[in-house]
Amino acid sequence: MLQEAVDEYLVSLSSQSYEDNRGQNNHNTTVAYRNDLTQFCAYLKQHEVENWPRVTSELLAGYLLEMREAQAYRPTTIARKIAAIKAFFRFLRSQEYIASDPVEKLESPRVPKELPTVLSAEQVSSLFRQVDIATPGGQRDRAMLHMLSTTGMRVTELVSLNLGDFDVKQATVVCPGRNGRSKRERILPLPPLAVEAIVHYVEKARPHLMARHPEQEALFLNHHGERLTRQGFWLIL
Repeated sequence: MLQEAVDEYLVSLSSQSYEDNRGQNNHNTTVAYRNDLTQFCAYLKQHEVENWPRVTSELLAGYLLEMREAQAYRPTTIARKIAAIKAFFRFLRSQEYIASDPVEKLESPRVPKELPTVLSAEQVSSLFRQVDIATPGGQRDRAMLHMLSTTGMRVTELVSLNLGDFDVKQATVVCPGRNGRSKRERILPLPPLAVEAIVHYVEKARPHLMARHPEQEALFLNHHGERLTRQGFWLIL
């Protein structure tokens, strides 16, 4: 009974990712939620709970305590797992699998804000020197480095960009914001060197990369002609 509802919920998340042009972020969420909810199911089975209506706020508090003390998870990890459980219980309520939501008043741990790690000017220059601009992939990498170093956008935001987000006439790029949410999009200016590198990539290198998928809308492509993923980006670096 426990796993069946989880599987149904994950299918609904996966279907959303297919409907979303920027579905890579939804796919990552689905994978993370699968792991988090499977772990929660294992905890419930240890306490002889076999269906979701039997889950109580006391059980949830015990699970939170176990993550903090027995598992010694970081606050960020606990907060993510609690977010997954809360989203799942909203689904259970919407499907009328449960009459009340025991997670509603469960508080996530406070997550301290950490300053992002910033590369030094020498480290950035070193990355540029390692790029082989004689290849389509290298020209793409140079364009991505210019985009990242001049706008400050995250890698997740970078790989979610579509070709139409780059405006060569205005020398700007529309950044969709974290998780691809349009309500957080912002227009970022690009310096001449960045514009030149991106235009060169779009006109000279991207056509070679997109040969297998000429309909692809993503700005930055992998060697299969598909949208470059966050994992793919880090493999390149």
